[in-house]
Amino acid sequence: MNLSIPLTNTYFLMSRIIERMGDHVVRIAKNALNLADRKLNKEFLEKIQSASKLAFDIFNYSIGSFFRKDINSSNKNIESVKKLGVLCERINNMALKEEGAIAISIGYIVESIRRIGEYAEDISETTINYLIEEN
Repeated sequence: MNLSIPLTNTYFLMSRIIERMGDHVVRIAKNALNLADRKLNKEFLEKIQSASKLAFDIFNYSIGSFFRKDINSSNKNIESVKKLGVLCERINNMALKEEGAIAISIGYIVESIRRIGEYAEDISETTINYLIEEN
């Protein structure tokens, strides 16, 4: 396949990270089913959607940075994970005011969204390590 060992190793690491992200997507889906028949207020839904979009954007930027071989973009992307953590913390604080079953499901969903962002951060770090080694 004419791939270098460092590139092969990077692909392997990234595939494992993406697999873990997929596990969290499944966890989100299962917990969303627990909320399907519940009436959540609009603010919850908007904040969860915002956190989900941010996590997805972080993932997209991390993959894009790898294929563009852009260390600066990877570093900037790592910084954006802090914003996701703050947003997820706000949602968790709101969830504590809800009924137990709702709070637990929202907590699991938000934790998985946060972890997806952190795994995307790992992809950015892997990109940086690979690009430094390549040069």
